[in-house]
Amino acid sequence: MNNEQVCLGGEFATLTNNGSMLCRGENTDVPPVREGQIGLRHMFARSARYRDFEVFVRN
Repeated sequence: MNNEQVCLGGEFATLTNNGSMLCRGENTDVPPVREGQIGLRHMFARSARYRDFEVFVRN
């Protein structure tokens, strides 16, 4: 069972799956994200199904 998590906190974002970090990005040029919509992008000709998708802010 996949358990994917996206964490937006301060100046960074991480994406994990079953406890393994898939990617992490930092951006100090813009203010932190506190609310709004989330868009997921896939490579061309790919499809995916998401279950137990969580978004939270790390304090």
